[in-house]
Amino acid sequence: MKLTESSRVADETPLPAALYCQITAPKELTRRWMPLLRNWKEVVESAVPESPPAFQTMMSLIPINVEGINCEKSSVRQINNSVVSLTEDISIMGYLCLFSLLIFGFLSKSQLVYAQLLHDETTTLLAIGKELGLTDWGLNNTYYCSWPGIGCALNSSMVEKLELSHRGLEGNITLVSELKALKWLDLSSNNFHGSIPPSFGNLSELEFLDLALNKFGSSIPVELGRLRNLRSLNLSNNLLTGQIPYELEGLENLQEFQIFTNKLSGFIPIWIGNLTNLRVFTAYENEIGGTIPDNLGLKSELQLLNLHSNQLEGTIPESIFALGKLEILVLTLNQLTGNLPEGVGNCKGLSSIRIGNNKITGSIPGAIGNVSSLTYFEADDNNLWRDCLRVCSML
Repeated sequence: MKLTESSRVADETPLPAALYCQITAPKELTRRWMPLLRNWKEVVESAVPESPPAFQTMMSLIPINVEGINCEKSSVRQINNSVVSLTEDISIMGYLCLFSLLIFGFLSKSQLVYAQLLHDETTTLLAIGKELGLTDWGLNNTYYCSWPGIGCALNSSMVEKLELSHRGLEGNITLVSELKALKWLDLSSNNFHGSIPPSFGNLSELEFLDLALNKFGSSIPVELGRLRNLRSLNLSNNLLTGQIPYELEGLENLQEFQIFTNKLSGFIPIWIGNLTNLRVFTAYENEIGGTIPDNLGLKSELQLLNLHSNQLEGTIPESIFALGKLEILVLTLNQLTGNLPEGVGNCKGLSSIRIGNNKITGSIPGAIGNVSSLTYFEADDNNLWRDCLRVCSML
């Protein structure tokens, strides 16, 4: 069989002549195969360093600089704008297919994709470590799943947990959003500032996000509303401004929503009352006004509600006691009016009620005497003084 085609070769290569004569195709085929082989070699050598010896030997034979070879009596020489002639009675495509099958015998297609993912994960983590000054990352070419603060999945090497709290870190954290398998991200108690990266909304697997005790400013990114698997969101103790985004209503699995000690304004959106899994809602020490939504607590087993030190008006809604699961209620330092609802007696596990420094009037419900778990009751600076003495005597 004889094939002729124009081609070039960049330089001589150490690959044995006989193997070149067997696997080298004309220019059109070479263009198709060599980039693939080159990529396989780079990915596997960087991401799978402990491969079997036989596989390492085979990988060392993959040509990476070849565009064309002139095979004459099993000899190889450099070609520059000359004609490639193959006169051996062999099938070029057959050997290419055989070579591919040998590679897939060691590494299936899914494994190749996995190797590429590992390579990308390593590159991203090294870049994050460099940006944040994590000098204990990447020492002695160690496996990244063993680096401090990193947790990997049991059945893979994808990073699922990043625990970097209380390390005095600062810098750009945008690159963290490249860790697509991340489920747990804790960057609390550091020195991060600027805006929360909107790209965090791309972490579709995220279940836990804690950015508390930093210096993040600007508004809460609406992109966080895309985190459909999120169960806990803590943005407290920052410098956040603006309103609670309406787009966060998509966080249907949210159980804990903490945004206290910021500079948030506006009002409490009604969609918070539609979160059926919500257990903890803390938004104290902000500048939030308006009324407490009258559906808050109707659809979820709310256990802790803390809204003190805001500008809330209106009455305390009956809904927060509806399902009887409330354990802690803190509404001090607002401008609330009306009575303490009778439904408070439904909450048998209620241990603390703080409604002081408001404009609450009327009588304290007698049913509160049935709450045997109550250990703390604060209602000073209202118009409930006599009733308060009666309740306090029952504690």
